Amino acid sequence: MDDSPTSLLAASSHPRLLGVPDACRALGVGRSTLFAMLRAGRLPARKLGRRTLVEVAAIDALVAGLPAATFRAPVPPRRPVR
Repeated sequence: MDDSPTSLLAASSHPRLLGVPDACRALGVGRSTLFAMLRAGRLPARKLGRRTLVEVAAIDALVAGLPAATFRAPVPPRRPVR
């Protein structure tokens, strides 16, 4: 492994693991929702001491597996009945 300052900087600018606050921010969900996803097995996590860490690749895979959003055309307002 190359321990030069440039390789360490490059590795730290693209982390492989995110802590809970950063994983919540990446997914746009709250802490309770993230832990519910972890408990349900929808998102794997690692432990490092007391810290819970989520792999960036697992977040990417979860997002890739989400269904595409579909939107209906807006319904025009009804005319009042006289």
